[in-house]
Amino acid sequence: MANNVKASSSQINSVYEQLVGLAADIKRALNKIEEHIDDVENGLEGQAPKDLIAKYEEINEVLATYPKALNTLAENLKKSGEIFDSIDAAAASAARGK
Repeated sequence: MANNVKASSSQINSVYEQLVGLAADIKRALNKIEEHIDDVENGLEGQAPKDLIAKYEEINEVLATYPKALNTLAENLKKSGEIFDSIDAAAASAARGK
């Protein structure tokens, strides 16, 4: 665990925005893959394609959790930054005797 916090609000907000953007990118990529899978599924017959589609669906369940996890991480980071700012402001105010 770090002993000192060395991040500004702007840095925290920047990372927040990056995480939210990454989550959206992953979501778009997963949707695009799903479109291709639908095309493949409709064009193939036999057991092998069915098995591959089943494996994809299994993997996709896990992959689909990543955007939500990144958004949760981003929100928690943002809240932590807001709390840090609040504590910093209160400490500065107390130091000034107000």
